[in-house]
Amino acid sequence: MGCIVFDYAKQYAKAVQEISAWIRGGRIKVKEHMMRGAVGDVPERLQMLFRGENVGKLALESA
Repeated sequence: MGCIVFDYAKQYAKAVQEISAWIRGGRIKVKEHMMRGAVGDVPERLQMLFRGENVGKLALESA
């Protein structure tokens, strides 16, 4: 048994509101791995994803 997310497309806006409130209220913890760098650092940072060196969402912030 599975779930096709497109079956619930009409409910996306409501879900975004509810989940956003849960994140703001601390009911859901969002894990982010923020790194500072330059555009030239992107290839190495991308490899981090494949090596499992990040936790949560990996984002590169320009220095």
